[in-house]
Amino acid sequence: MFRMSLLQATLAVSLLLEASAFSPSSAFLPRSSLPSSPLAVSAPLSPSPTSASSLSMAMTTPKPGKASKFAPLPVPGSNTPLKKSAAEKDQDDKAEWRMELPEPKIESECGADYIPLLTALKLGNYEEADQLTRDLLIWIGGEGTRQRGFVYFAEAPNLPRKDMETIDRLWVAYSKGKFGFSVQKDIWNSKNVQGDFSRFVSAIEWNVGPCGGCDKQCSGCPGTLKRWTAVGQGGNEYVYDLNKAKKGHLPLTSALRGTYLLKKLLSHKAFGDAPTLGEALVTAKGTRLYPSSGGGGGRGTLGGQG
Repeated sequence: MFRMSLLQATLAVSLLLEASAFSPSSAFLPRSSLPSSPLAVSAPLSPSPTSASSLSMAMTTPKPGKASKFAPLPVPGSNTPLKKSAAEKDQDDKAEWRMELPEPKIESECGADYIPLLTALKLGNYEEADQLTRDLLIWIGGEGTRQRGFVYFAEAPNLPRKDMETIDRLWVAYSKGKFGFSVQKDIWNSKNVQGDFSRFVSAIEWNVGPCGGCDKQCSGCPGTLKRWTAVGQGGNEYVYDLNKAKKGHLPLTSALRGTYLLKKLLSHKAFGDAPTLGEALVTAKGTRLYPSSGGGGGRGTLGGQG
């Protein structure tokens, strides 16, 4: 039998009291306030290395001889990545390159705000960016076009050059060179199109096929143009997906009332000094376009697709 001295006993009691101060138990709470449900009891603050390792292995490693149907769950502090679907990876890739792209030079001769257009293009919201582009063209046209709500084809060449360059620069940058007025001008003047509107709309897929009653698209006829509706209304047949749209598909310019406006826009000095090829067309009936007789072209306006 060993005997504990008074000093040893005092030291033992002191150590016990000190240890209880760090205990996760509710020793210092009234007994009536202790949780009665086992679900409310806290786990130990510091699980042993062995138990932590066992938990990690149980969540990430299938049992020997049995293949797991599910991907392992990531454990905090482990190196197990969260797996993403192919669509999610593709969406992340598309978003990342736009966000990491250095912002193009933005200039305005009339104090236009390009932040909404820049933001929409950065987020890949090309439908919204398309509408914002039409709104901007009306804005930079001056007080008259703002009050009127549209731009006449004759006013298009006088739109501020720096602003037109900014709009095109943003479209080209955030589409990897696939969209923009300058891109459309290159297609318009290309060897395969040569300023022919029917070939142009087929090249960039603004049409859905031949006119009603025709088995195939006739030479010189643009066919049936796609249906356009305002943002959020549904039923819009144009393509706003960068991977699915044809080169030059965006931005849109109404041609239901003729091609004067489109031709004038593409002829703007902001997109190069080369003239646009071909002859402007005006609408005679519906979506059928015929060579201009010199009159009626003034109806070509920008302000909507209808």
